[in-house]
Amino acid sequence: MKLYGKLLMITAMVAFGLSVSAQTVEAVGQKYNDAIELYKAKNYAQAIPALKQTVDMGNKVGDAAADMTSSAQSALMKAYKYYGVTLYKKKKYDESVKVLKEGVAAAKKYGDEKSAKKFQSIIPQIYAGHGNSLLKSKKYDEALAEFDKGLAENPKCIRSFMGKESVYKDKGDFTKMKEYADKAIEAGAGSSKQAKRVQQAKRIAYLGLYKAGGEELGKGNSSKAIAFFNDALKYGNGDADLYLNMALGYNALKKFSKGIEAAKKSLTLKGDGDKNAIYFVLAQAYQGAGDNANACTYFKKVKAGPNVDAAKYQVEQVLKCK
Repeated sequence: MKLYGKLLMITAMVAFGLSVSAQTVEAVGQKYNDAIELYKAKNYAQAIPALKQTVDMGNKVGDAAADMTSSAQSALMKAYKYYGVTLYKKKKYDESVKVLKEGVAAAKKYGDEKSAKKFQSIIPQIYAGHGNSLLKSKKYDEALAEFDKGLAENPKCIRSFMGKESVYKDKGDFTKMKEYADKAIEAGAGSSKQAKRVQQAKRIAYLGLYKAGGEELGKGNSSKAIAFFNDALKYGNGDADLYLNMALGYNALKKFSKGIEAAKKSLTLKGDGDKNAIYFVLAQAYQGAGDNANACTYFKKVKAGPNVDAAKYQVEQVLKCK
């Protein structure tokens, strides 16, 4: 009797355990279905906590709910990503970062290092995006703060380096601009994915220095202008106008051999375009260098534009060209 009684008790306990397990799996299933419906509806704000609850419930149940648990966890990681990106597109930058940081914590909790790394890679891009938005509004100090947040998350964030480069270009701090241009170029070196951004970083620096050189030339600061033009050439291939401006600067500094070299480069790059201005500056360079024969040749080539009369005067009255 005693043995029979023990067997009845064990049988009852097993039956009770199976009943509890079945009810729990059923509860996980219901929660899973509700959570997935929210996910499919792109209601990520509610889907995320529902999916987390599903995963936690499923983990407690164990193998019996393993498929639902795995599926819910996968949907949860996607929900964090989609929600974070959606908030970013709505320019809700702080909320976007908050969601993705919660995603990092959840991914690590569930042992999903791949998702954690993915979220961590997106966060600095959001800071950089916010910074660029502030940059467009000329809120430079606030923009710099966002770019620095991006670099705190990823010390090699090329978008943050480019953002700081653009800020300092706009502020006229070309030493700082070059510093961050170089950092952006270094960060993207050897990466086919970053090749376009590397070129953009070079272009930002090139145009900034080119413009600064033109402004200094207009002020009569030829030495500074030449320095800016030469710096620009470190970041891009100069065009005909840049070399023409360099020739003007060198002529003003009485460095006529360099003026001749720059003007000839300008002629080469001009192709089929209007070369009258270049001919005039090249003739002046030759004249300054004491090469009157070549000066006459190029003054005579000036057939149009504002320098026609000045060129004619040099040919007929000053050089008395034949």
